[in-house]
Amino acid sequence: MKIPNVNWNQSIIPRLEKNLNANEFVNDCACLPLPVIYGLDSPDDIVHGLNTLFGDCIERHAPLKRMKVTRSPAAWMNSDQIRKLQAQREKLGREAHEKNTDDSWTAFREVRNKIKSVKLISLNGLL
Repeated sequence: MKIPNVNWNQSIIPRLEKNLNANEFVNDCACLPLPVIYGLDSPDDIVHGLNTLFGDCIERHAPLKRMKVTRSPAAWMNSDQIRKLQAQREKLGREAHEKNTDDSWTAFREVRNKIKSVKLISLNGLL
């Protein structure tokens, strides 16, 4: 899910589409009592009725959930290179703690320092 640009400590309200079953949603929409809408006289009443029917249907299948954004996502962390280096760092860190050899700790430090330099380059590229 992509988080829009918002102020810190602001809430966003996305739909929870994780458990959405498209077939059930389509079947539920097909069973909506639309003839009730055709009997309404005013265009405003028709629009309100359609909004209510479809809104309730959507709410049943993909409800809204308030989420608090506590901090802005770091723009430079979108790099695949940084993520791969972080995974390698974690692997080497576990290995260094298990083996406790100078070579394993040196490899861990090299990758850790490489992450720092790549983050700095990415950050300077954004500024």
